[in-house]
Parts: sequence; C-alpha cells; structure tokens
Amino acid sequence: MDETEDLYELSRRVYYIENAESVEDIASSAVILLRDLKNREPNQYQLAELAALRRRAMELGLDGAEVAKAISKKVIERYDDPEDAEEMVKEYLSRLFPKSPTNEPLS
Repeated sequence: MDETEDLYELSRRVYYIENAESVEDIASSAVILLRDLKNREPNQYQLAELAALRRRAMELGLDGAEVAKAISKKVIERYDDPEDAEEMVKEYLSRLFPKSPTNEPLS
C-alpha cells in the first residue's frame, strides 16, 4: 500500500472507532487491528488506531478488563489455537490499556 491508501484506510477505521457505541464495537475494531499486528511492531498508522481505540473506550467509560475480555472472546472465536490467541491479545492490550492486568487469563 502506498501512503495515500494507508491514510484512507486509517481514516475509515478511525471513523468506525469514533462512532463505536459499545464494548462489542470497540472489540470488533481491535480484532481487525490485532490481526494486522500479529508478529509485527505497529507502524505510525496502527499506533494512531490504537490511540483512537483507547480514547473511545475511555469516552464510553468502559473498563479495561471488560474491553480485554470482549476482545479476547472475539479473537478466540477466529483462531484455532486459543492459547496463541490469548497471548496475542495480552501483548497488544498492554499497549491499548497499559494499566490493565495482563497476567490474568482473559477468557
């Protein structure tokens, strides 16, 4: 993708995030981002998306543990290996919600 396509995709995703109304909406957006991040460091666009997710969850008054559980549930539904999925979720949720307990099982 070139930079214009990256910016378009970011704006589309952030628009959806900013219009999220529930923990399920936040979790759906996070799952897409986590899929893109698997085994890679986030780029500047993905970091912006992480920031938008965190900001919107805070605006909605969502608890980090509640969001983590919803994200974990959605990720585990899509992956064959639940333990691998849970580890991936823990790693990236520590960036999304730095104060959330990440050493407890999410599912």
